[in-house]
Amino acid sequence: MRSFSLLLTTTRLVAAAPQLFGGSGLSGGLSSLFGGLGGSSGGLGSLGGSSGGLGGLGGSSSSSSGGGGGGDDMAGMDMGSSGSSGGMDGMDMGGSGSSGAAPTTDGPLPEGAFIEKSLETTKVPGTQIVEMKYGPYSIGPMGMLENRIDANVKVPCTNCFITGIQADLYDDSGKSVNIDQGAWLHHMVLSLMGLGNKDLVCPVMIGTQRIFASGNERTPVRINGKYKYGIKVGAGDSMMLLYDLVNDLDKKRNYYIVMKYETTTDREYKAVSMAWLDVTGNCGTSSVKPRNGQYDLQNSGWTSSVSGRLLSATGHVHDGGKVVKLYKNGEVICTSDQIYGRRVGYTEGQDAMNPGLTHISDTTSCIDFGDVRSGDKLKIVATYDTEAHALNKMMDGEEQEIMGISQVYIGS
Repeated sequence: MRSFSLLLTTTRLVAAAPQLFGGSGLSGGLSSLFGGLGGSSGGLGSLGGSSGGLGGLGGSSSSSSGGGGGGDDMAGMDMGSSGSSGGMDGMDMGGSGSSGAAPTTDGPLPEGAFIEKSLETTKVPGTQIVEMKYGPYSIGPMGMLENRIDANVKVPCTNCFITGIQADLYDDSGKSVNIDQGAWLHHMVLSLMGLGNKDLVCPVMIGTQRIFASGNERTPVRINGKYKYGIKVGAGDSMMLLYDLVNDLDKKRNYYIVMKYETTTDREYKAVSMAWLDVTGNCGTSSVKPRNGQYDLQNSGWTSSVSGRLLSATGHVHDGGKVVKLYKNGEVICTSDQIYGRRVGYTEGQDAMNPGLTHISDTTSCIDFGDVRSGDKLKIVATYDTEAHALNKMMDGEEQEIMGISQVYIGS
């Protein structure tokens, strides 16, 4: 694997961002807005290595399904367990750092684990599933696209609510591809852009609001499992997509980030905010220098500025990570375990850099797990144990940077 430095914020994103991102001065404008936050990339003006600039901005297409009636009837839905997941502290279903035959079927879930199911299988009455295909993003042999930006991707709806989101990675064949085929959706971050939007935990992000992120585990997020809440999309809003993609094979490939959204125009829905909690401080780059051993990553936390229901939370780490725990006023309220090699696709193939190596395939989620009041202190602790799960290696043999993040959806 290569080195990744996730850009998650800006020092002064202007309220007129949609107009700026659509203009001809895209590269220079973004460079001045995002410069200095890019870790190894050195700001967005130099994203993409030698290509210099923001190339690879792709088009998008969409399709929709569903939309059945009964929008007011939320009863009778089986959304699985609620509350904090069982605290398995990094279940190993395949053995990170071990070699062996790749699984041909998905393994069972550990006892007590709750993993959000795909949106299609849990579709809420009165909503529809909309698929958006962003790309193509072309990557050369054994190459990567690091912290690229697609500055104005299409929204799935307007004057609506997004009630669920999940990400996937496709190739030109129109099929999902994964680690076993040398394809990595290393990370992606979606932000909602428009007048009046603001990030809950990062006040310097003017005109933009982080609403969703995914690593290669591709965990779905559902916000309306019990209550009528969603991410509000206004008439003039657009979206910005930040992404890291990797091609571990020795031939050029085209990738597409395929997003599935569950949406509704039901006026009984209320807006949510997403609190981005990060061991590096919630409002900057997310990468941490790797080290071996058993240790925790954490920061001083975030003092909530809102009161509301805690609707959904999940954690994200890199290989070597075992668990992300969310604390409220010093007590654990959510445990997001990292499961290795449970699902097909998460063991490197014979043509990959580390044949037989397994990686994180699932992160457990917490849903409808209490409430938070303005003034409460929320913080996360990400636990790593490289004796149980080895750190990932970059193509030059160096150990990959690590992270600890949780996205917490709060309904006021």
